[in-house]
Amino acid sequence: MQNILEIRGMCKKYADFSLESISFAVPKGTIIGMAGENGSGKSTIIKCALNIDFMDSGEVEILGKNSFSLKNKDREQIGVIFEQTNFPVTMTPRKIGKMFSKIYRQ
Repeated sequence: MQNILEIRGMCKKYADFSLESISFAVPKGTIIGMAGENGSGKSTIIKCALNIDFMDSGEVEILGKNSFSLKNKDREQIGVIFEQTNFPVTMTPRKIGKMFSKIYRQ
């Protein structure tokens, strides 16, 4: 079975926190959720996988491609929901939709 996501040996270090050698795979057609205490690294793993934050070492493949080589059409196939969006309070849903319409085709 093809994996939609593969993380191999992901490491990320901050001054007071680090992820050490995270590895897992998600088979195609699977929906996952990550559970754990606040500050355990769930969001950091996803942000590093999507190149929102940079990992110190490791490899990530999404849709069978190195995560650094993903194109916009590939990113349209990925769905991620974070607890917080971090949009400025002045951004209305209409403005956010307009902004994303310039990034995504659908």
